[in-house]
Amino acid sequence: MPRNEFARLSAFYFFYYAVLGAFVPYRGRYFDSQGFDSITIGLCTSAISLATIAAPYGWAALADRYHAGQRVLLLGVLASLLALAFGLQQTVALPMILAMSAYSLFWNAIIPQAETLTLARTAKTGSDYSRIRLWGSVGYLITVLLVGYAIQAGGPATMQPVVLAFMAILLISALLLPRHEQINRDMLRHDRLRTQLRKPAVIAFLIATTLMTISHAPYYTFFDLYLRGLGYSASESGWLITLGVVAEIGMFLLTKRLFARFRLAPLLLFALIVSALRWYLLATFADNFAVLLFVQVLHAVSFALIHALAMQFLHSQFPLHQRSRAQAIYSALSYGVGGALGNLLAGFFWRNGAGGSDTYLMASAACVLAAVVMAVSLRSANITTPTVPSAP
Repeated sequence: MPRNEFARLSAFYFFYYAVLGAFVPYRGRYFDSQGFDSITIGLCTSAISLATIAAPYGWAALADRYHAGQRVLLLGVLASLLALAFGLQQTVALPMILAMSAYSLFWNAIIPQAETLTLARTAKTGSDYSRIRLWGSVGYLITVLLVGYAIQAGGPATMQPVVLAFMAILLISALLLPRHEQINRDMLRHDRLRTQLRKPAVIAFLIATTLMTISHAPYYTFFDLYLRGLGYSASESGWLITLGVVAEIGMFLLTKRLFARFRLAPLLLFALIVSALRWYLLATFADNFAVLLFVQVLHAVSFALIHALAMQFLHSQFPLHQRSRAQAIYSALSYGVGGALGNLLAGFFWRNGAGGSDTYLMASAACVLAAVVMAVSLRSANITTPTVPSAP
């Protein structure tokens, strides 16, 4: 891949996840400082989750039908910027919730198109997807720390200009992205996405990744509170989270070598089993700091390796003219449905902190179930090479 193309794709991922790092961890604190009560903030978060379920496939279908992947991506970035700029100014509940819903609706138009473009370019040039994607983790890591210190120094209001500045830079980086590949319209007329979705390997994959997202919900929602209940300080919690992101970046540097050496199905089973171990250790030995460090290093497997495997799997199982919709279905089921169910289950088991250990045992059980699903469905499958034509 030409260096300038690699740089443009990497910059896009950096600023996309920089926006998330600046906004998602601190949005509750920001909206609280704007005078919104917990019910309003909960409604806002629910609206964002609902859009994550509903929006990706609609945008992807539109992009495929009219060969408008680039335009859908640009519209998503621009409209997200405008919705965020409006919503972060609000002090009245209804306009804020509507603006955040609009933000989520358009935000979910972006990443399926970006992933489809990046995977197509890396496959064509023989490049490593993970070495591009890792810059997203770097962006997230930097802005989480940057905004955390900014809020500590100047209060929650300092989040707003940082988020909007990164959104504006993201728009510029989106304008500089390479062009999407042309799709033969004759193939779209005879498109049968259902044929691919009915394959046992694809069904098992979607179930397993949804279960994996369910297992991560307690980590993203309650990890900090769980550690505080065990006596860890806020700074220790923050640096442990940072360790997980650093481990994630390291794994993204290794995945191409792993994929060249091992079949994807055994790798995925291994990752699911390790993920189950991670949550079990967190549930039972989190008072041991050495074990907790090991648990955070395992974020490299439970998130980074599984994400890279998921992208490779989708690329291998769907032809070019179906990939944006396949990405959208994966996003809607895994992050939308899985995220919503995971948060509901985590809230049920958490019991105001009294059920912290049970919450992570639930997460471990979800990973075990995912591993069983994949073991039964993929034991004879070879998904290291595409099973459908990779290009029209």
